[in-house]
Amino acid sequence: VTPTGGAGSPAQFILRGLAGQTYTIGLPTSSTLTRSGSGQVATVTLTAFTSNADGVMSGAQEDMWVGATLNVAGGAPAGFYSGTFQVTVRNP
Repeated sequence: VTPTGGAGSPAQFILRGLAGQTYTIGLPTSSTLTRSGSGQVATVTLTAFTSNADGVMSGAQEDMWVGATLNVAGGAPAGFYSGTFQVTVRNP
């Protein structure tokens, strides 16, 4: 697989709250992508990570990233694959 537009990078989000607040991140373990113009599919394995891994706000803002590993079958045609997934951040 050769990515177009250069190397991929994780999606970045900013979490806002108060120092000391706890939070949890909800994210599916995988998502399906579909090739534009055909029924060809690929899957991605999703991972979320934050600037502070303990789930407690260290200040008023923390960075969160969602990265993915693309799993493409051998011989899959080149093209634009797209899909969606939902990320939730909860403050218990």
